[in-house]
Amino acid sequence: MAELAAAWIEEDLGDAGAPARIVAAAERAVGPLTALVCCHAHSEVGGLFDATGAQVDRHLAVNARGTLMLIAEFAQRFGGEPGAGRIVTFSSGLPLAGEIAYAASKGALEWLTVSAAAELAPRGICVNAIDPGPTETGCSDEAASRSNRPIVRPLVRPRVAQRTRNDQAVAAAVPPVSANATTVWKPRRSGGVAP
Repeated sequence: MAELAAAWIEEDLGDAGAPARIVAAAERAVGPLTALVCCHAHSEVGGLFDATGAQVDRHLAVNARGTLMLIAEFAQRFGGEPGAGRIVTFSSGLPLAGEIAYAASKGALEWLTVSAAAELAPRGICVNAIDPGPTETGCSDEAASRSNRPIVRPLVRPRVAQRTRNDQAVAAAVPPVSANATTVWKPRRSGGVAP
């Protein structure tokens, strides 16, 4: 089995230049990248009648544009063997009542994931989306208090890898190298809404 390495890089993905800096810093820290896991998110409370334009813009900038630019930067730099590239994005289950801007950004994330999978398959990069449920990212427990789903611990913390439901979901979304790179897998959603 290949050796795994990780690095802690903190940036504001609302800044359009952040994705390039993140991927470059990761390569400096661990060498050429073969996988990208996009588990970042911006989330604020604000329903249909409460969300402001600034909230919608921030959610789309971080959750949709940030993910798109991370994927593009990773794919442009990917130099691994054909079929060896892997990208996993984190989505969220529906409905997201009271979080309309977040819901819009996660809808955009799902469609860009599917589109990126189709576009990157010829480059040998598999792209998948998962919905691991509320995830403790260190920013707030507010999301957990609004959800009836348990919080899962992060996949990687600085210098400490933890086995959790997230790493199992990511592993399931990253098929073996021999698998078809166009497959987009998403687990069944909770909350009474069919996928």
